[in-house]
Order: sequence, then structure tokens, then C-alpha cells
Amino acid sequence: MKIIFTLAAILISGTIAAQTFTFSGGSGTEFDPYLISNHADLNALNTMTNKGQTINRYYLLTKDLTEPYDGLIGTEASFNGHFDGGAHCITLNIDRTWDRYPAGLFGTVTHGSIRNLAVDGKVRIFKGAAIVGNPSGEAVFENLVNYADVIATDKSVLSGVGGVLGNIVALKKDKSGVTVKNCANFGTISCEGSTVGGVIGYSGQQQGNILHNLANYGHVDAMTQITPFGSRRVGGVVGNPLFEDKVHGLANFGTISNDSISGCIGNASPTDFGELFYDSQYSPTCFTIPSQARSTSRIIGYALKGELSDSAWLFEEEMFPRPKMNGMELSLRVKLYATPVILDEADRLDNITHPFKVVMRNGVTWQSENGRVRIANDGQTTLVSAGTDTLVARLGKYSRRLPIKVNLPTGINDIRTSSESEYNTWFTLTGIKLSGAPSTKGVYIHRGRKILVK
Repeated sequence: MKIIFTLAAILISGTIAAQTFTFSGGSGTEFDPYLISNHADLNALNTMTNKGQTINRYYLLTKDLTEPYDGLIGTEASFNGHFDGGAHCITLNIDRTWDRYPAGLFGTVTHGSIRNLAVDGKVRIFKGAAIVGNPSGEAVFENLVNYADVIATDKSVLSGVGGVLGNIVALKKDKSGVTVKNCANFGTISCEGSTVGGVIGYSGQQQGNILHNLANYGHVDAMTQITPFGSRRVGGVVGNPLFEDKVHGLANFGTISNDSISGCIGNASPTDFGELFYDSQYSPTCFTIPSQARSTSRIIGYALKGELSDSAWLFEEEMFPRPKMNGMELSLRVKLYATPVILDEADRLDNITHPFKVVMRNGVTWQSENGRVRIANDGQTTLVSAGTDTLVARLGKYSRRLPIKVNLPTGINDIRTSSESEYNTWFTLTGIKLSGAPSTKGVYIHRGRKILVK
């Protein structure tokens, strides 16, 4: 049964005019938040936002909303409250290509917070992102996951398009910048403009922002451009961090459409950055600032433990690390995208010349769509024929498609078995490749794990 709440009473000419909103429960306080369980509740939140009445108000999503939602929260004003998704997912079907203002599930969020939320579905916009188009003014964003494909039509050099957040604006009048922690993108982000990233499109203006523990597992498809400042601004995780941004613990485990897209971040402007990684076999690029390129076998498992924060990232053998996102990192879909293909060290997804291994942990299965690769029960592969193919991974009701290109070697002597690939190669902690197993004591990297040799 619906509950009607009176939020404001205004004395006008001796009478009281009351504005009422309908939610599924709660009173809007921190310990008794308004409960959101359907589209009508989201629409009420939009109206409340447009009335400027979300300051210090709290909202809790109580379940997954699987029927596609085509609205936008904050069509006329910014959201200033605190929205907790409860680790639930909202399916979207947003089409706002006509709207030149950054769009998403939320339009502008100022001095508020969005936490513990996943979104899925389809998002067609001019600019923005799936979750928040225009984050601003000391807002906090934490534990956010995007599964939706985002298609943006803006072709300018300052598009500000991302999977989770679009165009972050932090001004000098704010006491501090925007905080973004432990967020991930799994969707395809497509835009012909610049300032595009898997997780965040643009971050900057006059106040530094905190960007910590962000990961992209999806695909970034953008036409990189030279901006008036002379730099490309498209990256696997963040397209354009600027000025005093604090950028730490970012990793791109996804793919990019061309080698002019930067592996992790698309601009070298931040003065406080570190622990930035990308998979050079998934996202081969000629433009990297200042990220560290690592092959898949040197990223998976426990290889980055100690470089990425143990408290903020989940490590599992033969898997890509995952940001801890209030339990959402344990979902089947996240596990699926974190399950890698381990190529020979000389190969990349668009140029496979040696047998490789697909990981089958957690019940993940793999199939070669065009039959150019034969996959054995243990995940080892045999190259059958040259040409393009798609590896399809499945876990439960979810699937992931990973395009590849097979180039068969010209001679029988060029063929190597997977046991000779990088998967079985030993490295020192500084990245030096060994010719065989180590002969001296120490800590080494082997099969994506740190190994102590005594």
C-alpha cells in the first residue's frame, strides 16, 4: 500500500499549501530512508529533485527493477540527497540524444551521494553516462557498477562520456572536489567525441577530485582527437583527469577500438597519481600516459596484490582483480567479465599466432563461434584456421563476447605449445623475464601469482 508524505508546508495568505510525494515507505531520514521499489517511486524522486527538496534526504532501493526505466532523475534541478542502491540493479532504456545537457539515470548530483547501485540496459544520450551525467560539488560516488551499453552522439572534443560518470565539474566555491571510489564498467561505451572513458569521461575544472579503485572490463569505442591543448583525451578507465585530481588504483581489463586510445587514462595532467595498469594484450595502444602496460599473465591472480590495495580489491587465482563493491564483485556477471583469456606473451587479441588458454573457473564455459579455435575441456586451445572469430564465455544466464583474430604461423617450427607461453614464464618482481625456473631464492611472478622460492 502506498504511503503519502507531506514534506513542506508553506504559509501563503493565511493558508497552507502542501507539497506531497508518494514512496513505498520510510520518512526520508538517514535511519528511515524513503523506500524505492518501482518506477512510480523513481518518478516521485524526480519530482522531488526538481522541487529542490532532496537536501539531507535519504533514499533506499529495495529490489532490482528489471522493467526498463526510461526516465531521468533531475530533469530541471540537481539531486542533493543520498541514494543507496542496496546493491540492487535498475534496468534502463534511456533515449535522450536530443538533450544537450549531460544525462543518465541521474542528471546532475551536487553535494549528495550515490552508493551501492548497478544499472543495466541501454542508454542513448548526447553526452553523459549511464548512472550520473553531471557529477558536481563535493558529491560522493561509491560502489557503482554499469552493465549498460552507452551510445553518445556528441562529436566535440569535450564530450564527457563514461560508463558510470560523465562530466565531473568541481569548482573553487566547493570545499572539496568529487569523490569516486570502487566503481566498475562492464558495458560498451561508444562516442565519436573526445574526453571519453570506460568509467569516467571527464574530471576536472578548478577543484581536484579523488578517483580511487576504478576498473573497466568493457569496451571503449571512440574516435580520438587532438584537442586545442594538443593531447588525446580518451582512456580505458578515465578519459580526462585534470589539475589536482588524486588518481590511484585504476585498471583497464577491457578492450579498446583503436590503438590511439590510452590504455588507462587519457591525459597526463594529474599531479597526484599512481597504481595505474592496463592489459596490453586486451588493449594494445601506442598512447599511454602514464599507465603501466602488463600482459594478462602479469595482471591476473595475485600479481597486483601489494600494488593495488588489499582492502579495496579482491584477488582470486587466474582472475582479473575486482574492486570491492559492497558484494557486487561476487555476482555472476562480474565474475564472468573477470575471467580472462591467457594469450602467449607475443600475441594480443587481434593477432593470435600461438595456442592459448581460456580460464574456466567458477563454472565459466567458452565456445569458439566460428570454429577457428578448438577448446579442450581443460581450457587449452588449438588454432584451426586463420581469420576473425568470437570467443563466447557463459556463466549462468549471462554471456560475454570477445572478438579475436587468428593468424596462423607460416611454418611448423613456428608453432609453440601453451606450456611454452607466458602463462608458464617466470618474472622477477621488477618485470624481468627469466629463461626458466629461478635458481636463486626470492619472490617471483609465475602464472599470475607471487611465488616464494626457498
